[in-house]
Amino acid sequence: YNQGQLSHVDVIKSAGVYYAILMQDDYTLRFAASWNGIIWYIKSTDILTISAPGGWDDWGFYRSTIQKTATGFDFWYTGKGALTDWRFGYTTITL
Repeated sequence: YNQGQLSHVDVIKSAGVYYAILMQDDYTLRFAASWNGIIWYIKSTDILTISAPGGWDDWGFYRSTIQKTATGFDFWYTGKGALTDWRFGYTTITL
């Protein structure tokens, strides 16, 4: 994992485990988990990348948040396209 600059971290705690969404400097989003809040295990693949040119979120992301569900997480985020204003997006993360 290339630990470039990380920003806009959102952390929740559920059933004794910390979960986080981390935005990297290339506007991709990664998922991480920790059992103590100090040592983090970062998923090696992106959970979300910007869309292809012309997409509503092809410019980048800003903030995100997650909510634990029975099968993974509900995931909300803001994104912006090169020709659009900031908008909300929603998807699910299944682990």
